[in-house]
Amino acid sequence: MKKANLLFCLFTVLSFLFLHNAEAQDRLRINFDVGVTNNELDYNLSNRVDSKYSSRWGYTTNLSLEYRFYQSFFISGGASFVQKNFEFERTGAREGWYTKSTNNYISVPVMAGAYLINNPFKEKDAWIKIAGVAYTGYWLSMKRKGQYPVIFELTKEYIFPIS
Repeated sequence: MKKANLLFCLFTVLSFLFLHNAEAQDRLRINFDVGVTNNELDYNLSNRVDSKYSSRWGYTTNLSLEYRFYQSFFISGGASFVQKNFEFERTGAREGWYTKSTNNYISVPVMAGAYLINNPFKEKDAWIKIAGVAYTGYWLSMKRKGQYPVIFELTKEYIFPIS
């Protein structure tokens, strides 16, 4: 067996034992969160006449594992899917041209913090926690949909038809 395969098997077995032991002691929680996003893009449009950016709604999901290591203190890690959307619109004489952008990301956050009110490992009530987060992310995809001018089909009045 290769050294990498042996290390992977050892890591898997030790992880299973750790998770099983932590769950038995009420030290481990699996969280699944779903939410909405509204991405506000701040961009200098001084070189684009009759233009504006607008926010669009998206969604986010998160699957994380939270481990309580001392009383109300915890560490957490997981994976998140985040969608950040926006729209670019032309206004005034160019009204009708637009681009709707949909951006998808994967994020891997690592969080450490403490429960201030009602530790969910002990009580079944609403709780408040404070935490610091570090994360890394990866941009999965960008999709654009829109309506643009057809450059080579100018009318006699020099107006772009909308396609």
